[in-house]
Amino acid sequence: CLEKPSGNGEPYLLTTDALREYFSDSGSRPKIVFVSACSSENAGMAFVAAGIAHVVAMQQGDRLRDEDAQLFAGEFYFSLLNGNTVQQAFDAGKRCVDLTRAAQGHKATSPLESERFLLLPEGPHDEVIFPVGSLRDGSFLDESPQLPPNSANNGPALFWGWYIFRIAR
Repeated sequence: CLEKPSGNGEPYLLTTDALREYFSDSGSRPKIVFVSACSSENAGMAFVAAGIAHVVAMQQGDRLRDEDAQLFAGEFYFSLLNGNTVQQAFDAGKRCVDLTRAAQGHKATSPLESERFLLLPEGPHDEVIFPVGSLRDGSFLDESPQLPPNSANNGPALFWGWYIFRIAR
């Protein structure tokens, strides 16, 4: 499911065949795709089937804390931009999640939170996406399209019900 090209936020179903056709017709195929969503393994496999060499996704059926996703993504992209291979960047992202959770006093769970991240497909991911020295110095220019207006209520910043319930028990 992707956003329609009109940019109005309406979703539509995109099949694996349509995705494969899009990448072959456009003449542009990304080297890496990061599907940053809970239970995104199936979506990740669709990108693999469409010919993407490196796909980061989450195990099917698993949920992910926003903080863990942000930690992983930040370290992953930092490592990629510093000339590491995709596998090295993936491993660095996983280590960052585990080390940060341990430093914050979280008990280690089984499996570790970082084990929920997947690097697809199976096999070597020894490609360097950004070789050292390939990036130019300069100012950042954000050319992202403007988001459509959103009149939905964002809801409360913090949900206290569960926390209060746990204290009361």
